[in-house]
Amino acid sequence: MEFIYIVLCIALLSFLYKRHMPVFGVKNIKSNDFISIDDKVILDIRAYNTSCNGTFEVAHCLPISYLNRYYKEIPNKPILLVASDHVEKNLAARFLKSRGYSVIGYYIASEDEQGIFCYNF
Repeated sequence: MEFIYIVLCIALLSFLYKRHMPVFGVKNIKSNDFISIDDKVILDIRAYNTSCNGTFEVAHCLPISYLNRYYKEIPNKPILLVASDHVEKNLAARFLKSRGYSVIGYYIASEDEQGIFCYNF
């Protein structure tokens, strides 16, 4: 019985770690710094209905739910993430780092910043 509790505790801690612990080496970047960044990929991982309503061509829109399917289409350059919350940012950064991409920063977008970053792949 103790073995089951230990396995459940390890599974719970792993789940919480992947979602809530910050990813090492991924820094917070201000929104006005996105415009001046060259030779980097800005990847908007928010849901389509909250992010890609505009046509300002700065970022690639790839919601986190589609990341596993289409991550190979992301150019192999340093990546800056645009996310709606820290959990989304942590999950995407861990996933991309495990696939060999270099995630160097993130930006948490607020509700009133919809559509200012995106164009579709």
